[in-house]
Amino acid sequence: RGRRPIVQQSWDGVLEDIKSGKAMFGILPIEHSVSGMIIQTVDFLFAQCDELQIVHELPIVDNLCLMGKVDNIVDARTVYSHQSLLDGCKRLIATMPDVVAVP
Repeated sequence: RGRRPIVQQSWDGVLEDIKSGKAMFGILPIEHSVSGMIIQTVDFLFAQCDELQIVHELPIVDNLCLMGKVDNIVDARTVYSHQSLLDGCKRLIATMPDVVAVP
């Protein structure tokens, strides 16, 4: 109650907020329904195992949005995203022959 989420740009930022007491918990992606385990998160947690522990799992349904500055999706040429998210959108991207996906 009265607490607000803190957005961090990196997993290290999440760790620092927990260690400093700024945050009680952090949420990190550990598995993606399409691409499987997110190895970067697993490696990060393994490296921090003396300071962090997993206390709960939050299953989240993926609803992804494609955003851009073009007026029409057919004008898109490049999609930039994390590889896991690109994997989750591969059927849509496959319907766009002029688009290059860049992780």
